[in-house]
Amino acid sequence: MSSSISQAVRELAEPKLAEFTAKLIPTVDPARILGVRMPALRKLAKKLLREHPPEVTEFKAAVPHDFQEEDLLHVLLLNEERDFATWHAEITNFLPYMTNWTLTDAVSPACVKGRNAANLPQLERACLDWMVDDRVYVQRLGVVVLMSLLGTEYFSPEHLRKEYEYNGIDTCAVDGMCQTRCPVNINTGDLIRRLRSENQDKLAATGWKVAAQQWGVMDKVAGKALTVAQKLPFPVVHGTTNIARKVMGDDTVPSYKKGLPVGGLARKPHKDATAEIVFFPACVNSMFGGVDGDGKHDPVRTPGVHPPV
Repeated sequence: MSSSISQAVRELAEPKLAEFTAKLIPTVDPARILGVRMPALRKLAKKLLREHPPEVTEFKAAVPHDFQEEDLLHVLLLNEERDFATWHAEITNFLPYMTNWTLTDAVSPACVKGRNAANLPQLERACLDWMVDDRVYVQRLGVVVLMSLLGTEYFSPEHLRKEYEYNGIDTCAVDGMCQTRCPVNINTGDLIRRLRSENQDKLAATGWKVAAQQWGVMDKVAGKALTVAQKLPFPVVHGTTNIARKVMGDDTVPSYKKGLPVGGLARKPHKDATAEIVFFPACVNSMFGGVDGDGKHDPVRTPGVHPPV
């Protein structure tokens, strides 16, 4: 029974160690900390799996556990699972109880080691999902486990290059727009063009080239789409963009959010012989209309809300 496993954990308790451990994990109620050494928990986990598998199954189902060390034992038992699908399902069920760093950092699944190395790509995908979870310790779990791959043959610099997408590319793009010289002398223009070409197939590259050549049309279409989208039920538009993002990629299709304005109107040319500054507006100033004093959408108003730099 799971109560016998809980009793076995309690018998390993060291009160002085509990006091020390409580200082290391202040997010855990000290009353939940028994003070059990990790080697003792590892030894207990192996013994239980070897001699009492039915009790182990019952113990893992009896969540939440009363003590921090029982949570740790739970993680150690999961680590020994050799089938990736089973491990992933069970650790997913345990994610709500990943509430401190000692639990996340103890995760080291056997289902991706040695002969099971073929499961590493699945583990990587799981880590990437965890890293965007709303729960902070689930995010940490994704980071910690992904970092553990750095010491394996599975890791390749290609992983870093593939992940250097939206944030890295946009940072370099902004540097180029502001004519800011890269502090490490990287030609950001050439870099962005190379990364863009490497990350797109020929069909996508051709499509974006046509879009760039006909950007006036694209600008108007995007504005009209925003106007139509606001007249439709939000769940319909939001769900449609989410499906498109999964198919075409997050960097290709933007996510529609509540609060986006309708499309902007065509910007009228303005001439002023006394002007001292020329403003080069971005396309967002016409795709998203600003709001004038009467509450009407006006593309000229958008740059007006920003102080000069």
